[in-house]
Amino acid sequence: MTNTTDIERLNYYEGEYLGALDFAAEQEYHRDMRRRHNVGQHTWGIVSGLDIVQFPNGGAAPSGKTAVDIYIRPGMAVDAFGREIVVFSAAQLTDDLFAPYYDPNPGATPKTMYVWVKYQQQFSQPSTDFCASQSTVNPFGRVQENYQLIITATASPSPDPDDPIVVDGTNLTVPPEPSVSSPAPAPPTPSPSAASIVLPYDGSVPYQEFATDDTTATWLIPLGQVSWDPHSGTLLQIPASLANSGRHYAGNVSAAICAPEGSLTIQDRFAPTPLPTDLSDPHYNGVAVDLEGALIVKRLITAEQGEYLYEHYTLRFMDSSGHDGDTPLWIERNSNSTGGADLHIHIGDNSDPQNKPQRLTIGYGPADGSSETIVMDVRADGNVDIPKGALSFGAQKAQLLNLSGTGYGIGVQTGTLFSRSGANFAWYVGGTYSANKGDPGGGLLAMGLDSFGDLSVNAALNLDQANVNNGTISPGLTFGAGSGEGIASNRQGNQNQYGLDFYTGFAKRMSITQSGLVGIGTSSPDSQLHLTGGAWDLTNSEGDLKIGNAALRLKFGVALGGAGAGDGRIRAVGGTNRLMIGAGTNDTLTIQNGNVGIGNINPAFALDVNGNANISGTLSAVVLSATVLTAPFKLGCVADFFINRDGGSIERGDVVVTHPKPAATYYGLDGSIPLVEVQLTDQTHDSRVCGIVEDANVDATKLQGLDVSKLDGARVGMMVTLGAYAYCKVDAEVAPIAPGDLLVTSSTKGYAQKFDAAKRPSPGAIIGKALGSLTSGKGKIPIFVSHQ
Repeated sequence: MTNTTDIERLNYYEGEYLGALDFAAEQEYHRDMRRRHNVGQHTWGIVSGLDIVQFPNGGAAPSGKTAVDIYIRPGMAVDAFGREIVVFSAAQLTDDLFAPYYDPNPGATPKTMYVWVKYQQQFSQPSTDFCASQSTVNPFGRVQENYQLIITATASPSPDPDDPIVVDGTNLTVPPEPSVSSPAPAPPTPSPSAASIVLPYDGSVPYQEFATDDTTATWLIPLGQVSWDPHSGTLLQIPASLANSGRHYAGNVSAAICAPEGSLTIQDRFAPTPLPTDLSDPHYNGVAVDLEGALIVKRLITAEQGEYLYEHYTLRFMDSSGHDGDTPLWIERNSNSTGGADLHIHIGDNSDPQNKPQRLTIGYGPADGSSETIVMDVRADGNVDIPKGALSFGAQKAQLLNLSGTGYGIGVQTGTLFSRSGANFAWYVGGTYSANKGDPGGGLLAMGLDSFGDLSVNAALNLDQANVNNGTISPGLTFGAGSGEGIASNRQGNQNQYGLDFYTGFAKRMSITQSGLVGIGTSSPDSQLHLTGGAWDLTNSEGDLKIGNAALRLKFGVALGGAGAGDGRIRAVGGTNRLMIGAGTNDTLTIQNGNVGIGNINPAFALDVNGNANISGTLSAVVLSATVLTAPFKLGCVADFFINRDGGSIERGDVVVTHPKPAATYYGLDGSIPLVEVQLTDQTHDSRVCGIVEDANVDATKLQGLDVSKLDGARVGMMVTLGAYAYCKVDAEVAPIAPGDLLVTSSTKGYAQKFDAAKRPSPGAIIGKALGSLTSGKGKIPIFVSHQ
């Protein structure tokens, strides 16, 4: 390199002697000034063309790959020394360029190789004058400027193949450009001999010292990359965009661009104007412009398709003086560390919302904005206003508004507007906001719906629809969607006007009139409780009215038609099956299992009276177990209950005597009636005779006050002790029996016989008088029981 301190050009005058050095100086001046222009008002790099293109050649290639021939298209570039590199015809990448990287391993994988071009020159047309050849350094008539293609295995070869740039006699290295994601490093510290010299990052320096011999200066210009099999030497196809990546293009250096026609156009040289509308066209996007710094536009920016503003930088809106004033307004992108990003719009600091409102407003009006109508504003105090128009969500079906998370919101389903709450709903009238649950803030809690579905209304719930509320279930209060169960009120002049009607299955089941009468099955009740009736069959149904449960109940039924129309029935079902009617604190009448008790809650007979009975009519075919007063005369017989201690079978008509065992079991209301212990008679003239068996086995549980556990398994029967009776076993083998004969016990077990007048009778041995006759053998005759 020469130490250049001045720029000289030839000055011609008449008669001047010129030699080869003068013409060389003339060429050097024009060459260097052109090169200074190339790296002064421009930067080094590809000017045009020099694209890498791939053509499949059908050669062998690894599976899934395509063998190609690769060419560098014609083009032009300028290196950092200002030298023009011109390629006039397509140049193919040949094997010799890759030879230094051959790999003898057959299993070697394809490698990415990088393609460069550099300036190259050589002398041509050597001098034929021997003397000139001996006295001149380069005795050639021409200098041919050419190029050389270079292949490297990395995008940043080491050591750096580029020669240094010389400024003021000092070799300087172009500083590396900083990473986009890291802060820009400080410029390198200059050497003491060039303390004021700082090279630009683009490496284009017009004030450098150029080499006097260009054959030795090297500067590589990147053209792109290729894929190469280092063993077979085969070039493999890769996407065109990847092949032409990493290229360095020439630029322009200026502080101002003046457009004489009032318009400046930046466009892709190979893209048509206007740009194509087909999205698949490679020229659809046109030119991408990167601005490394601030852009000040004093009039308008018109973006016909899009603008890009990178993260950590804001789009600020200043006042007329170029400052934020009292309200900073800007837009910024904020990416989240876990993914996603926010577009943040900043609208001030909310320092004084009353006197200094800060808002993001949206409106419409004339193009000049002279009379805008605001349709929405977002305020710095956290509120959003829609002063005009409606908030519409289109036809979407979703939870459209989320209030305090997705657990609280409003949305739309098919045919349904819904509200969702994580707990309760409340409707307030008046007041101000309070964070406390259920607090109307000084207003009125008009209605509440808690998390269990309970609705509370602090005033009347009015269900009214003029001229439609006609007593059907709708309009009314129903339970469930499409339900036939509910309550309605007829407000018109039809049946049960101003009353309440209760429905199930869309049918009216119960009505309450305006005066308070209740009807079940009728909408026109005429008593406090009016049942329609008709369910008379209490055996196969529960009747018209039921009190109790499935096991223990009282049923009522009335027949409204048929042969039994007008029949009314009452039945006690379950448990004791007793129907009891009384007055005050006493049960007077008891009906149980077909028996009727008066003063007796455990009747054992069809009519079981505990106490005196006064009969003023005829009493017939009745067995009495107590004192009976009749008027005007007595009928029938007297019977008592007994315990069979014979151990054998007893039947109707048997004559029984008292058992030696004393009576120890009692019954009756107050437990005052003893059960007689008996056995069959088996001796004559037995004074223990007590009666004749009428029923050998009665239901002991029907005897009022009897503790059946004390019977020890013995059977209870009933015997006639006084009065006329139809059946008595007699033995006529001892003596024939005629009406009026006295009867005593017989030695035939269970039988009576005629009293023997020759014997003096013991007191109490006479059973009674025969009312029938038996001349011989054994049989049954009627008798009149009267113990003597």
